Amino acid sequence: MSLQTAALLVGTASYAAPTGGTSKTFAPTGKQLSGGVELACYADAITTRDTIIAKALQPKLMADGSYTMARPSIKAYCPRIVTIGSASVLKIETVLVEITYYPDADADRRQNLRNYAAAFVLDADTIGVFDNLSLA
Repeated sequence: MSLQTAALLVGTASYAAPTGGTSKTFAPTGKQLSGGVELACYADAITTRDTIIAKALQPKLMADGSYTMARPSIKAYCPRIVTIGSASVLKIETVLVEITYYPDADADRRQNLRNYAAAFVLDADTIGVFDNLSLA
């Protein structure tokens, strides 16, 4: 996998039209993952260090001549300390982006699937699912 580092913009009002925010740099942790890589933001305190796991599961040829789907994914683990009563508790929030496609999908098809992923979390018609836990 070619992903070795990542610089992601955080703290901006919208990733679609970013203003402000800061770049958060992720570097390899050295952890061995099958079909993937783990990156962490070493500028964060160890207890609240954001971590990204990226995987690119390749399609496999089946006995009947068909293929399984390609399955690239990226998952972010974002720990934070919350106060519950008088106790401070570590909670881990997550973000998962996963796309599956048949091996013959061309670049335009794969781009369209990525556009869906971006639209789901940024478009005014679907953002309520994430902000308000609402389907209304």
